[in-house]
This record gives sequence, C-alpha cells and structure tokens, in this order.
Amino acid sequence: MKNFTIQGFGLSLKWVTILQSRHLVRLFFVQVAVLLSLLFLFTQNWLLPDSGDGTVPDASFFQQTEFNTMSFSFLLLAPFMIVGTLHSLLSAHSRQFHLMMPATPTERYSAHILIALAWLLIAYPLSFIIADLLRWLVFAAFGKDSLGMILTFHNPQLPGLFHIEDSTDAMFLSAWLLYVAGGWWCALFFNKSWLIAFGFFCVAYPCLFVMPFLAISSLDAGSQFYIGLNLLLLAFISWHSWRLFRYKRMKKQ
Repeated sequence: MKNFTIQGFGLSLKWVTILQSRHLVRLFFVQVAVLLSLLFLFTQNWLLPDSGDGTVPDASFFQQTEFNTMSFSFLLLAPFMIVGTLHSLLSAHSRQFHLMMPATPTERYSAHILIALAWLLIAYPLSFIIADLLRWLVFAAFGKDSLGMILTFHNPQLPGLFHIEDSTDAMFLSAWLLYVAGGWWCALFFNKSWLIAFGFFCVAYPCLFVMPFLAISSLDAGSQFYIGLNLLLLAFISWHSWRLFRYKRMKKQ
C-alpha cells in the first residue's frame, strides 16, 4: 500500500481507539447482553427441576448446544458488530477529528481493519466467556452448577468455527464474508440509513442470485458458481469500500 508507514499506522490506531473507546465499551456490553439472552433462549429447558437424583444425563447435549449457540451468535452478530467499529466515521464531528490525525488514508483504513479483526478474534470470545459465566452463575443458583462453562468442555471444535471440508462449506464461508463486507460497505455508503440498506442487501442477494439458480439446479451443481460469485462481489465491495473511505466519506466536511 502506497504511503504506508508503521509510525503513521500506530498513531492512527492509537487515536482511533481513543476516539472510539467509550463507544466500543458500550458495544461490548451490548454484545454480552445479546449473547446472554441467546444462551438463556437455547438452554432454558435445563433450568427446569430434575426428575431424578439431581444428575444431568444429557450434559453432552447441553455442551453441544452451548457450542452451537456460540457459533450461531458469531455468524449473526459479526456483520453488525464490525459495522459498530466504524462509529468514528459515522458523524461529522468524529470524522473531522479523524481527518486531523497526521496519517494517510491508507494508514487510517488499516487501523480500522485491525480494530474490526481484533473485535472478531478478541472481543467476541471474551464477551462470550463473560456471558457464559453469568449464565453459569444463574444455573448454579438453581442447583445446576454441573452444567459448567464452555471452556471446561474441551471440545475439539473450539479452535475454529469454520471447517472447510467440501465445496458447500467453502460456499457458506464465502457468503458469510460477503455479508460482513456488505455491512461495512453499507455503513460507508449510506451512513445514517446503513441498517436499512444492509437489510435490503441481505434480502436482495439471495432473491436475485441464490433462489433463481436453485430453482433450476441442485446445490452441489451450483456451489462452484456461488463461490466464484461471492468472491467476485467480495472483491468489488472491498475495493469500493476503500474508495468510499478515501475519496467520499473521508473528504466530506
């Protein structure tokens, strides 16, 4: 990337983090609350009184439910929470302060990308641990302390949420990345009405591309087509997001 320096990137990352610190803290607590709600939604049946001697015969199923909740929440929350890390660009005051930083657009953009990645790799696991700890405390109060936290399960699937074993998995992963990038693009392009635009994007894509093709072919036959289409759209959205960041949104006073 042209005009990129480690010093400018570090300075941009520092000031972007300071600028967004309060917002990111609020965003973190919102994520914890959402995860806690989903955990209770999917595990509420285990709060009922035991019919036997207090043991938990279906503990392994509970563990799998916990893991599925973690995976489902990650897929559901990621696009919205990543958009939340762009908060400093979504108001005129913050954007003006952002422009005063002695850093190039490339360095600023890289700083935002790193914050978004850190949110996925650090903030989300930490928020889930806190939510699951709170869930476990409530369960312990009801005498269900044997249904511990997910970290005690030693589940071999925990190191990664995505396992690409065939073309269908690759198609799913490429579509998820497309939705994450689509949320980022909608925030930069539509700004105040990004949520409506992102909802339209989530509905329009399957209606225009997925459903018509599935009507005339099988999923296996179309997987290669969708992988290529997803990657093509992902490349275009990523490129256009950079253009919006550099020439449109970041230049607007």
